[in-house]
Amino acid sequence: MRLKIPFILLLFPILFSGCKNSLDLFEDFDDYLPVIEIKSISMIDDFTAQVIIEIISEGAAEINYAGMQHSLSPDMSLFENHTLVQSPSASFILEAKELEHSTTYYFRAFAANDYGHYYGSILSFDVPGLSPPDVPCTIPENLVINDGVSHNANVINHGTDVGNYTYGINVDCPSAGFMVNVFFNKVPENGIYNTSTYANLEGHEQRVLVEIAFDGGFQTVPTYSGKKLYVVENEDGSKNVIFCDLSYTVFTTEIPIVGNFRLE
Repeated sequence: MRLKIPFILLLFPILFSGCKNSLDLFEDFDDYLPVIEIKSISMIDDFTAQVIIEIISEGAAEINYAGMQHSLSPDMSLFENHTLVQSPSASFILEAKELEHSTTYYFRAFAANDYGHYYGSILSFDVPGLSPPDVPCTIPENLVINDGVSHNANVINHGTDVGNYTYGINVDCPSAGFMVNVFFNKVPENGIYNTSTYANLEGHEQRVLVEIAFDGGFQTVPTYSGKKLYVVENEDGSKNVIFCDLSYTVFTTEIPIVGNFRLE
């Protein structure tokens, strides 16, 4: 997209010049503007896209700034999601962060010099869904092994609207005399989550709180921070939540717990 700028001249020289050619007061400035395009877009982690941008021509003046913008719609506004670079090189790299999985985004590059702005072609880019993580243990479904003793695990509730968290899971282990509660900062999807007793902090979507609830939930003990919890999405839409090396403390005794339960 090229934005044209009216070229206004004083009329006095025209009146007395005797020039035979007519003058277009709105001269086409296409050759004066810079030209810039996106060369490639690729994911560099689960949530971030790397965008390689090339300045094809500076136009008739030095480029003042360049950058890109992205949107969920191809009809993006001129001011939506800008990332700017001052004095860019001929080829430079920018990043679009916190992208949603399984979503189509639209990108375009832009540059400006003293004659105006140039917007490059709009490119669509599909952010893929997350791949299932490699789980380092094999545990039968709907089973919790607490301190070496196996217990059937029944998912009695899971969903959104769970207080300070986005998503919660309640798993009853009747023969063990406790429940396992898991709280996420987002709807769980394929991935590896880090256990934390301070999991509900903003901007930490990969943190998860796992706690053991006794006496019908009146007494809860969090598992230790810094461990891993795995979510695996299945082809039928169900999900498995797996933990291989969690532990918690009762009085002064550290108790290991592992488990695997299925969310239908």
